[in-house]
Amino acid sequence: MNNLILNTNQACRVVGIDPDRLNENVSAGRMPCLPKTIRGRSREFSEHDLLTLYLFRKLLDRKVHAKMAGQLACWVSEKARSYPDARYISIVETAMPGNRNVWIFKDIFKSEEILEARFAGYPVEDVQHFDIKQIRETIARRVAEELGGGE
Repeated sequence: MNNLILNTNQACRVVGIDPDRLNENVSAGRMPCLPKTIRGRSREFSEHDLLTLYLFRKLLDRKVHAKMAGQLACWVSEKARSYPDARYISIVETAMPGNRNVWIFKDIFKSEEILEARFAGYPVEDVQHFDIKQIRETIARRVAEELGGGE
């Protein structure tokens, strides 16, 4: 999928989000890391942008407010870009108010490990895991289907 570029409608079909809702969220500044539009041209999405958009849709599905979903999707996708071999990337929220961090893990935490974990001295209250490898495979399959190469 290197050098892949999809337009807005194609990208939205691949990740399962309504193009009008996406444009509303981008216009409202909720997706600061997605590509901007150029007057008279459709927004173009790279493979990395598709990952961001997919994460955004997953977070919205989990009832995360759009502004926070956009911010978190950008954070996670930037970690994925920086660590392309990472399998799991997680959003860890601690008992410190407003403290959310994005971490890379070799394996998914077991429940008891999460309960015992402390980040910056604070106990963990919530963890959202993303299997980045699986998500990339899902996106690749859907892109192939979108472009007519799937079965």
